[in-house]
Amino acid sequence: RSVIGSYLTLSRSSTSPEPPRTYGICGQQWAGLHALDYALLSLVAYWDSNAPQMPEILAHLFPENSGLAAIIVNGSHNVLNASSSDSLAGMPWVEVGIPSVGTSIIAVRGTDPTKVADVVEDIMMWTEPVVLRMLSMVFPTIHAWPAAVIDNWVSTTHGFLDVLDLQAGPWMYEPLIAHLHTTGQAVQEAAGEGSEAQRRVPAKELHHRMLTGHSLGAAIGQVAAALTGTGVVAISPPGLLQSFMKHRDRSKRSDTNSQEELGRSARRVRAPHRKSISVVVEGDWVSQFDLHAGFVQTVACDRDDLSIFGGCHLLENTICHLLTECGDPHGRWQTCSHSYEPHFEAASLLWAVPSQAIGTLRDWSQSFSGHTALIALCVTTAVQLMVLER
Repeated sequence: RSVIGSYLTLSRSSTSPEPPRTYGICGQQWAGLHALDYALLSLVAYWDSNAPQMPEILAHLFPENSGLAAIIVNGSHNVLNASSSDSLAGMPWVEVGIPSVGTSIIAVRGTDPTKVADVVEDIMMWTEPVVLRMLSMVFPTIHAWPAAVIDNWVSTTHGFLDVLDLQAGPWMYEPLIAHLHTTGQAVQEAAGEGSEAQRRVPAKELHHRMLTGHSLGAAIGQVAAALTGTGVVAISPPGLLQSFMKHRDRSKRSDTNSQEELGRSARRVRAPHRKSISVVVEGDWVSQFDLHAGFVQTVACDRDDLSIFGGCHLLENTICHLLTECGDPHGRWQTCSHSYEPHFEAASLLWAVPSQAIGTLRDWSQSFSGHTALIALCVTTAVQLMVLER
């Protein structure tokens, strides 16, 4: 069961037909794992890394007889508890090691719709593409803007906001990037220190690192991957290209050394395109907020009757579809079922959100910088558009 009460059942069947292997990603591997494995790891991220049921969950999704026995390497709770910093807590994540393929995967949790902070992060992350889409109804030539023009617009706009002391951020991905920089591309250091479960992973057996996640977690993974050069497999992410420059510019100001190397590579290939794989579901309106980067595999939605209620965005729906169309190369399951009652869940969300909203508004009662930044952003955009249209 995920955050919003979507239910998933995986089962074995000796009579199920051979999967048709419909998509180009069927049978493909990244760091020894398939798209279905990354989708399942994205599901794991919806539990806390130190949750008592986590070993049972991993044993069910990655059983030893499949050759993919998994163990917790680290988690956002462990890293934050070990740090004396009072910085932004960030989006929760869990790092899972699979020694048989030598890979450590950081799975980032997606949006919890009952948490106002997550919803606000969604809004702030994709302000620019939403503003561009709105203004394109008045200035249609925006659709013809090359990537360099959009990048320049985003950088100029945020430079203007910096002058007004309305900097964007801090972002929920920043603690994750700090962790990636601390541990490096390999995970030898991470596997040799920390919790007892973490120390049980032999350092020499984990020499690859990947990022994954669903929804906002996928987007955070893509931003972190682009800024650190790590590989990422994103499940149902919003796009990244039009809004990426604000993250690159902020990271560039805070970490000059790593950005010099990133900048040399970005001159050959734009950073978001590198080592990035996205699984996008047709009919998922969340994926339409921005343009997608890297390799993008679009798959069909089995719940298009509920697409307006987010049925095509549900991770459980994507897991079932990948299992049905690509199969499970490790032979764990053959059939899948998924249930989702949007009307019941909408009532549950409406019951949970007010208390979260009151707490958030109380914290922000002395600051209206978000609204001011949005107004400044729109004004700056309108001025730039008028100049360019002339």
